[in-house]
Amino acid sequence: IVNGRGPTQLIKLRHPSLLTIEHGVEESRDVLAFVSEPVVASLANLLGKYDNAPSPLPLTIKEYQLDPLEIKYGLLQVAEGLDFLHGGVKLVHGNLTPENVLVNKDG
Repeated sequence: IVNGRGPTQLIKLRHPSLLTIEHGVEESRDVLAFVSEPVVASLANLLGKYDNAPSPLPLTIKEYQLDPLEIKYGLLQVAEGLDFLHGGVKLVHGNLTPENVLVNKDG
């Protein structure tokens, strides 16, 4: 989100396709910390990139296979979230990567 205030701004925003921040943001030069809704993994993790995943890697992540319907639903959710940010509240994400697409238990 514009000008590096992403998590701080997310505290105020509510949309089914955006990460819900449960507890305030702590920032320093090197660290950004906040408490969010439970997250299963990032899209990058589900696609086989594990460098930011917990160790040991849970088998549910390592063995996870995205099926075509999940991919379509995920793309729809990303599009709806971006539409809300861009059209609804006039914010630009600016860093949409597989590492920043987080998946919760509902997909």
